[in-house]
Amino acid sequence: MADVEFHIDRDQLAAEIGEQIKAAIADGEYDAKLQDFMENTVIPVWQQNSPEDSGAYKESVEVKKPASGGAGKVGTSIGYAHILEYGSVDTPEFSPRGRTEAYFENHPESPL
Repeated sequence: MADVEFHIDRDQLAAEIGEQIKAAIADGEYDAKLQDFMENTVIPVWQQNSPEDSGAYKESVEVKKPASGGAGKVGTSIGYAHILEYGSVDTPEFSPRGRTEAYFENHPESPL
């Protein structure tokens, strides 16, 4: 039996894979998974990193921009969110958004 050799141009292969991923994103193939990830993973982690107090801030964390084209946005519309994030003279820095971001940076095994 004869040996068979394959030669692959790494740059060309990377470009082709990149184009396939871009096409899948443009077609919305990942939007349902991303939406589920935002609703069932990002929001609970953000809420877990949020201060208790009245619970209004925690309850305000929501999908602000639904998944579309491979992108979406989770946030809060509470007017004092910046104070909880960065602190003030009277309020310590809780950084719920920053702690949530750090969680996902340190847990690459998270789905998606």
